[in-house]
Amino acid sequence: MSARYTLCFWNTLCNFESMTHKIKFILIFLSVLTTKFVNGQSFEAHIKKGFEYHNLSQYQLAVLEYTKAMHFDSTCTIPWNLRGDAKMDLCDYKGAILDFNRAIDIAPSEPTAYFKRGQAYSSLENFQAALKDFDKVIALNPKDADALYNRGLTKLKLDD
Repeated sequence: MSARYTLCFWNTLCNFESMTHKIKFILIFLSVLTTKFVNGQSFEAHIKKGFEYHNLSQYQLAVLEYTKAMHFDSTCTIPWNLRGDAKMDLCDYKGAILDFNRAIDIAPSEPTAYFKRGQAYSSLENFQAALKDFDKVIALNPKDADALYNRGLTKLKLDD
């Protein structure tokens, strides 16, 4: 939040004399911050709709909904990872890798995007890059069974 909005928030809060009004104002302010509505639609609504399309195997429509969610909050990894998943289902592995790259830029210590990017690299038969990503997941979470399994498969493919 910018300094201007912080000052505006503080000045408004100070104008309320009763604690009840201050608490109500804070709750309303927080709900506005967390809901992110534009033209009656929200980040969460687009994520939910994209997920519904994804479950119906309507991957192109899911991609569109996840993209709309990004317009509300481009700093959240959720739509980037979900859109990458939908692109993988469309066999757009290069596009998926770009989305997973963005999720990694946002949260480099979060293993999900590394794992998914490793799967995309593996689908493109870029086993060296896939191995690097699976190794990163294991470094972040040494007990991740899926990463251990996929790393083993990738090493087998590299030995061929």
